[in-house]
Amino acid sequence: CSARAERGCRAVALSTDRGLRFQRPAPCQALGEPPRGCQGSVVSFAAPGPAAQEPTWLLYSHPTDRHRRRDLGLYVNPSPQDGAGWRRPWLLHQGPAGYSDLAVGPGGVFGCLFESGASSACEEITFCLFTLDHSGEQDLKAS
Repeated sequence: CSARAERGCRAVALSTDRGLRFQRPAPCQALGEPPRGCQGSVVSFAAPGPAAQEPTWLLYSHPTDRHRRRDLGLYVNPSPQDGAGWRRPWLLHQGPAGYSDLAVGPGGVFGCLFESGASSACEEITFCLFTLDHSGEQDLKAS
């Protein structure tokens, strides 16, 4: 799970029993957090392709700016049990952005519903469909 923390980054905790119990939360420097926090969304999905080391990966959406709620990013973790496994984010929206919610669809399609705007994150609600381009080894990009 991922939770707000006061150290400029998110706190993450692992469950090995389908969410009945969680390990003690630990700070995750790869996942930034603005000063007053912001909700984020995380989903698990089947790893893309047979060469993946783990059967399930994680996708996380959250503002990437550590100072303000802006620049909504998508982070991928191909090693869900490794809190340091998060890759650099791909920007889904540049500019003010707030709460978001992810959904996993059929055929490798994902959806993200999020707050966005030109001068404030509360101007509109945006929905975006995307797929992950996993051809590169280090940085995944939405396309």
